[in-house]
Amino acid sequence: MDRCRTCLQIKNERLVRFLSEFFATALLLFIGLGIVFQFILTHEKMNAWININIGWGFALMFCIYATSQTSGGHMNPAVSFLMYTLGNLSLADFFIYSIIQVAGAFFGASLAYGVYYGNF
Repeated sequence: MDRCRTCLQIKNERLVRFLSEFFATALLLFIGLGIVFQFILTHEKMNAWININIGWGFALMFCIYATSQTSGGHMNPAVSFLMYTLGNLSLADFFIYSIIQVAGAFFGASLAYGVYYGNF
């Protein structure tokens, strides 16, 4: 088991941060849009607006908690820009984070659309 763990471990710290941002943003959009799609498809019978807000809040909290140690849990180019202006992120990393976050958002939205494709 340890041999497999060391074989699959990513050594590059920047790559780990970028992958963390990608998957956190994708997961956030997948969970959040899944909640909204469920609200729409049930014609507002099973959910209320407060459930959507709580669901997005829990999704955001989970994704930040999961990635705060590796990448900071930005999941938004605006947050990455804030970290750049505060001096916590380099300009090159800011641009890469932004591209990765947009790609992750597109991937997560595509997954959610793919799951609910037959229902629309």
